[in-house]
Amino acid sequence: MKNFIEIVAFHLKLFSRNSYFVWLMLTSTVSLLLLQYLAAYAGGTLDDPYLWRRAAVFGLWSCGTTACGSIGFQRSQGTLLYLLNNRISDQLSLAAVVIPAASFGLLPFPLAYLLGSIMGLNVSIASFLAFVGAVLALWIGAVILDLAIAGIFVLTPRALVYEDIVTLPILFFSGLFHLPGKWMIVEKIGHFVIPISLPIQWLTSSGRFSFVDLAAYFFSLFLWGAGSIILSRYLFREARKSGQLGGIGL
Repeated sequence: MKNFIEIVAFHLKLFSRNSYFVWLMLTSTVSLLLLQYLAAYAGGTLDDPYLWRRAAVFGLWSCGTTACGSIGFQRSQGTLLYLLNNRISDQLSLAAVVIPAASFGLLPFPLAYLLGSIMGLNVSIASFLAFVGAVLALWIGAVILDLAIAGIFVLTPRALVYEDIVTLPILFFSGLFHLPGKWMIVEKIGHFVIPISLPIQWLTSSGRFSFVDLAAYFFSLFLWGAGSIILSRYLFREARKSGQLGGIGL
């Protein structure tokens, strides 16, 4: 456990020192906040208390998915082989990359709150404990989801290309952006199959969650958690057989 914590701390330092991750966090959060501000200003809905929260959620997910693309970066640098071959398991080695990325993604929440306050948006929080709980649930869901996606990317040398492909569709079906009425069924299904879906709903709506909501959240965590473990074992074995852990590969 000590080795795992040390590796997580090491990768967290690398994330914080890399200007790419810092600017990604800033641009993804600020850009969506400004777009929503313009739309709300035109529509006269600047009192919407969830504008800044949507921007923060988008920023967290954008940072989290960089762990998936970093698999390709580690391969191109020739360090992926050493990253996965150490004293801890492959799954924990992968988690040590994903967790710092998702943790770095927590910074958009205070950033969006501060900018929202400066811009005169409604940044009220009815229950701070409930808000923190929802953010924590979102972070856990993002980590589990990113673990599964990053495991798949171990097998492909084009992970950096596919990183952008998985970002918006998952957010779309998770309900971050309001879907038309006929698509609401997709959002409801997403509660059971996408770990970040319900936390996003808790953060961006005033509705209370029920026992069914909690059951759906934990079911989605189990679904992706168990799937990522089973799938990653197979993918790591295949990656070693094909030599995809070292070099760029085509």
